[in-house]
Amino acid sequence: ENIPIPVFSKDTAGRYLVCNSAYLEYFGITADEIHNADTFSLHPPELAQFYHDKDDELFLTGQHQTYETKLRDGRGELRHGIVHKALLTDSDGITTGLVGAILDITERHRAEEENKKLQAQLQQAQKMEAIGTLAGGIAHDFNNILGAILGYAEMVRDDSPPGSTTAHDLDQILQAGNRAKELVKQILAFSRQAESEKIAVQPAIIL
Repeated sequence: ENIPIPVFSKDTAGRYLVCNSAYLEYFGITADEIHNADTFSLHPPELAQFYHDKDDELFLTGQHQTYETKLRDGRGELRHGIVHKALLTDSDGITTGLVGAILDITERHRAEEENKKLQAQLQQAQKMEAIGTLAGGIAHDFNNILGAILGYAEMVRDDSPPGSTTAHDLDQILQAGNRAKELVKQILAFSRQAESEKIAVQPAIIL
């Protein structure tokens, strides 16, 4: 009775013999309700069948049981618990029932689930960091190539007659190259390898 976790015992027919106050409080039942009651009269059907099957398994094998299961407490909340059960025997060693105790591990279970979520988020962040590092490396190499293209295009443009077809074509190359440079800046910003520049804009003009 002084044990703070739910403790119970049943006979070989599956009827409750006795339980402590912690058990009654946990499941929101009274001592009168549990008298001669069985698993199916106290617990939801989908859970009661599992409890009943585990009881039968204990009586069949005689081996101590420790297993994790879901529990529906007196407030209707679905919780998680670890159940420990063993046989009850008389002085002649004849099985008269079973005794069990329940350890509520709902908070630990929630902490483990939260930890799994955090681990998944960390893995995703590491993937994004790896992608950013890869993108940054590619962008740097691409930037070097662009530098050569733009540099030589500008020199040829300076040597081309104004208004000529060659000068016009080189202008198009330089325009595309500068757009590529802006794209490289965005990639480097994504990889956090470049300082992002804040530019004031006037939304009214854009609108």
